[in-house]
Amino acid sequence: MAPEYVFQGQFSYKSDVFSFGILILEIVTGRKSSSFSYSDIYANLAGYVWEHWAAGEVNEIIEPSLGAEYQMTEVLRCVQIGLLCIQEVPANRPTMSSIVLMFDDVSMSLNVPSHLAFLPVASEVDRPPKDQHSLMELTITDMDPR
Repeated sequence: MAPEYVFQGQFSYKSDVFSFGILILEIVTGRKSSSFSYSDIYANLAGYVWEHWAAGEVNEIIEPSLGAEYQMTEVLRCVQIGLLCIQEVPANRPTMSSIVLMFDDVSMSLNVPSHLAFLPVASEVDRPPKDQHSLMELTITDMDPR
């Protein structure tokens, strides 16, 4: 979900662009956005991709089942478009029509994605204690008819 929707309840067409960017990154990496846990080095898919992009190590995040059936320039372009789609400020995200042009016209130059400020690494996320269990193991079910 787009951060502006999660934190402020604001939804726009740029929220769909954010979701599309996450989808692109899921396809390239072969990992679901929800597949990251507290035990991972990265708190989420966007952080995982951003750190590898910034370090110039995109080849390390590509889904292995793709084998050698791709051109690295195309994968880099997909990752760059995905990162542009998940920019923190909605106004900095491209429109869907410009995304179509980015994919269609490989000679079109792309903006450089800015640092994604809303991405904590797992060490910065408040992790729950490993052996702590809830003392309240009670569930309440309301059996009244509608």
